[in-house]
Amino acid sequence: MDLQLIKELAIIAFTAIGIIELLKNYIKPKDPKKVWPIVAIPLTLALTAAYYLLPQFITIGLLSVSIVQIGYDIILQGFKKLITKVAE
Repeated sequence: MDLQLIKELAIIAFTAIGIIELLKNYIKPKDPKKVWPIVAIPLTLALTAAYYLLPQFITIGLLSVSIVQIGYDIILQGFKKLITKVAE
């Protein structure tokens, strides 16, 4: 695999992860361990098509939303847990 393809795969995978994390805030399935992996397949295929077919500002926007969501989950929620732990 060449470096460009690896970069594209990483961008699409990261975007899919971020969008799934965002959706988890609004959609609460009965069995999330079965639902989210199934959602990941068509989502990743749709994001791949978007990456190659849509204007760059749309794919950059999707990636930005994903980065914000993952950053929120890791950074802000991590600080919240740390502060809660220290306060106990």
